[in-house]
Amino acid sequence: MALTAVRYCIALLALLLLISACKGKGGGEGEEGDPGEIQETAAVPALNLQEIPQVRLLDMVWREGKSKGKDLSMMPPSSATLLYDEQQIVVSTQRGELSALDAETGKERWTIEVSTDDILADYAFGRFLVSTRGGEIVAYSNEGELLWRSATGRELLTPPRSDGNVVLVHAGSSELIALDIETGEERWVYRHEKPGLVVRGDAAPLIRQGAAVLGLASGAVALHNPDSGMQLAKFQIASSVGGNELRQLVDVDHAPVFVRELMIAGAYQYTTRAIDMRSGQVAWELEMGAPQGIVVTDAGNLILINDENEVLHVDSSTGEVLWRIEGLDQYRPALPIAIGDQVVIPLRERNVFLFADLASGELSGLQRKGVHDHMPEVAYVTTDGSKLYTVSAFGEVGHWQMMNP
Repeated sequence: MALTAVRYCIALLALLLLISACKGKGGGEGEEGDPGEIQETAAVPALNLQEIPQVRLLDMVWREGKSKGKDLSMMPPSSATLLYDEQQIVVSTQRGELSALDAETGKERWTIEVSTDDILADYAFGRFLVSTRGGEIVAYSNEGELLWRSATGRELLTPPRSDGNVVLVHAGSSELIALDIETGEERWVYRHEKPGLVVRGDAAPLIRQGAAVLGLASGAVALHNPDSGMQLAKFQIASSVGGNELRQLVDVDHAPVFVRELMIAGAYQYTTRAIDMRSGQVAWELEMGAPQGIVVTDAGNLILINDENEVLHVDSSTGEVLWRIEGLDQYRPALPIAIGDQVVIPLRERNVFLFADLASGELSGLQRKGVHDHMPEVAYVTTDGSKLYTVSAFGEVGHWQMMNP
């Protein structure tokens, strides 16, 4: 009996090796096979962090306790609010509160009790606009006075946006909802088709060039008239390739970025595409997704993490990849932060900052000091590039400054 079991195990191992070998040979150019099948490539060796010199380029000025921010450990980064206006930063708290901290000291200035649900917020046209996961949109004055509260009856996973006339929010049902900014009364609702399987998260609406811009779970970006809700245009960014359900995920879960005449959006996987807004034609595309969003540098170029967890610096005019950093997959990199002449890459799995030169992509160093127990999930860099504010995975708020070399 024991000998039979051994022979069975050997035969099974041989079969698995044969299947693996066949997979490695299949899918070459000109060979038969599923045209939608994604071919496996050789794994890139992990970047050896031990070979990177230790540096300290960011100094933490202050940090405020975990109770100030939302616990993001089980939520996407877009689930946090971090607003900045030079005098204060405003964050959403674990208790459904909107809390303002002094930008220089981190001391609490005021707190508004909004809801017992998770909340997200924006500041626009002299109002704090708040959405709750339970489906309410709430407006407050600068002084924290309640202006109105409106129940939508939908799950809301994105912050509201406004053009000064209407308040827009993207519901989990793939509906774009518009409310009157003065009264909170519903003005219109536009329902987009929603695939059966989607990434957990939605893109917040974006107001650009007189249009409401919305990333969709179908892999498209739609433009709407904010006053009437009429769809003005729709651009497909990525399409599913078939196969198993995970390969069909093409959500555009982050707002597109606009650089000169181009609108640039990345899907969860497969494609990042630039649309020339003058002609509506594709200007360029990359065969890779941008599941964490896209950062625009001061020079107008792009930094993104693709669906293989590589960090890329991309020319926004042509789509040319200027440089890339590989071997980060096992470290779970967060969306990079462009500050000064450096790109800061938070590595979640090691709780460190990896620094790269913005111009060349050459690695500058690795920082552990101040990072090991404050891994940023949300970041805001001031306009002059001298200060960085972050919300950690467990809701702690941090204020950093670039140090002189």
